[in-house]
Amino acid sequence: MTAFESRFAAPPKGSKIEIFDTRTTLELNIPPCGFQNSDIFIIGFSTFWLCFVAFWTPMVLSAGVWFMALFSIPFWLVGIGTVSGVLSRIVERQVIEIDKYTLRILKSALFSKKVYDFDIMDIDSIGNQKANFSNLFKSAKFNNSSKTSSNKKRTLPTIRVGIKDVTIFEFLSETEQIWGIGILKQAIQRFAEKKFELCFLLFCRIKLIRLPLSIIYD
Repeated sequence: MTAFESRFAAPPKGSKIEIFDTRTTLELNIPPCGFQNSDIFIIGFSTFWLCFVAFWTPMVLSAGVWFMALFSIPFWLVGIGTVSGVLSRIVERQVIEIDKYTLRILKSALFSKKVYDFDIMDIDSIGNQKANFSNLFKSAKFNNSSKTSSNKKRTLPTIRVGIKDVTIFEFLSETEQIWGIGILKQAIQRFAEKKFELCFLLFCRIKLIRLPLSIIYD
């Protein structure tokens, strides 16, 4: 795999994203964000939050008011979701690979690894979409690591294939997210065009003028 070439725009200045462009594939390597100063407050607050809920819930249950304990469920979800989102941003690595046929997304963290494979012709859209609850706490926008305005809608870069949505670039700045969405759209368009050209040349080879195979696979 060769290093970045000039077919695609370079990542924004200061970005740690690595881009590898060959004649047949494009790979985006997004390293973990690592620990940031803002994480101290978030982790500290989340720890306090969970400790309070952990103290309050059994106290209510011991008093026999079990239905009041049900009100603690949303607080558990918020606390656990916040901690999980921060830890994911610190350690998760994303790799996105594209060729003429497929788009592969690899997300790897400490104890998890997720792989998504899509035919590029099946992709309905790539762009910002409203974040659902499960992804809400994973975005850099919601843990002060992004400089986006709090008044903007809470959206995340998302790849939609049928009824399935896969979020990407969750932990990057807004500038990097915009760049990444543009690169993916451009890459898919170029590889789709190459796939069409190959199919056309193969058709010509088989049905019409029998072009030399060296032209088809060049």
